[in-house]
Amino acid sequence: MLVQPLARPASSNQCIAPSTHETRRANISAGHRDTFFSCPRCACGLDPAATQLSCGQCHGTFVPETELIDKISSEQARALLAPNAKWNGQLTKFVHSLGPVVESPEPVFSCPRCATQMTKHQLFGITLDRCRAHGVWLDGTDELQRILASALAGL
Repeated sequence: MLVQPLARPASSNQCIAPSTHETRRANISAGHRDTFFSCPRCACGLDPAATQLSCGQCHGTFVPETELIDKISSEQARALLAPNAKWNGQLTKFVHSLGPVVESPEPVFSCPRCATQMTKHQLFGITLDRCRAHGVWLDGTDELQRILASALAGL
């Protein structure tokens, strides 16, 4: 039984978004279900890669919150331990969680895993969308790089 699969037109890079939040295809012969998640920004299908979900259309990425925090902390530690590092003598504060919920004029998105409305949080001056249960949505190809640059600039 096939229920509204994601399809990409052969002649363009645009996707045809499904009308529901996630699309499921029952695979009767194998005896299991495949689940396809939709991008919260553009509604195209998300590609799973390890613990992350990535959108090939808008280049956003859904990543577990702990993975994001670990990435920021490890980049800060790497910068502090580099041979040419100039430490200012102050104790560096590593990020342990996202800040509190903030008000934002940007649209509210749904979590690609559970469809719950995500909340807005500020991290190093950048507004992120967060699902408390599943992770953080990073917009485009440069949002993670901007967060890391801001985190390292404060060392």
